[in-house]
Amino acid sequence: LGLLFLLIQIVGQPAAHWLGNCGVLLVRVVGGMVSSASTTAATANMVLHGSVTAMEAGMAVVLTSIASTAMNLPIIRRQIKDKNIVREIVLATGLRAVVGIATMAGQALLLHRAGVPL
Repeated sequence: LGLLFLLIQIVGQPAAHWLGNCGVLLVRVVGGMVSSASTTAATANMVLHGSVTAMEAGMAVVLTSIASTAMNLPIIRRQIKDKNIVREIVLATGLRAVVGIATMAGQALLLHRAGVPL
């Protein structure tokens, strides 16, 4: 996990520089597919060094968590034989992702309208 933390740091800095917030979010989603803990720690480190804002980091961590949860679905599908239970888990995970993204978008919209820089 230490190497992953370092890799995310190495890739995250140029992504933030070249692609801005989108680059930060993209790297964090990909990192979340492997390790949400390392990705979250790397994001916090970027905030400490002033590479990203706390708002950007918060959004990135939410997306990291969603990506991490989604990566567990194939494992659940293989391990649980009852298709109804699997369907319920997939629907709950999808609902969680939609609500998380909608909440982030709503918050960003409200802050933008209030003149708060994102």
